[in-house]
Amino acid sequence: MASVSSSMIFSLRFGRSVKEFKVAPLWLCVLLLSYYLIGVNGLGLVLPVCILAANIPQLRVAYRESNLSDLSLGTWLLSMSDGLVWGIYSCLQYDFSIMTFAFFQLSASGMIVALKASRKAVY
Repeated sequence: MASVSSSMIFSLRFGRSVKEFKVAPLWLCVLLLSYYLIGVNGLGLVLPVCILAANIPQLRVAYRESNLSDLSLGTWLLSMSDGLVWGIYSCLQYDFSIMTFAFFQLSASGMIVALKASRKAVY
């Protein structure tokens, strides 16, 4: 909790708006509610939703933009490798929630990499 509040303080200090943090309390409620209702497995079910909430807006922006020269290919390749590693782990451990997370991570990141590769830089 201390690291969350300190990162918010630093973000506010260096120019971020309080409005940018409005979803954080809502997300905390979702996490606490899922843990309260379902336990640890509830948090495991929320994990894939986190990936979709983080990657779908990025995918939408990448799809709409014609020039993706500012998009970091390395970041999204690393994100793909994250999904691949967790996917292999989830198959070895037979963990469905991590497997779902890995599928969403690998798929969304792969689509962004494919968009980056298919669009030439416009100078």
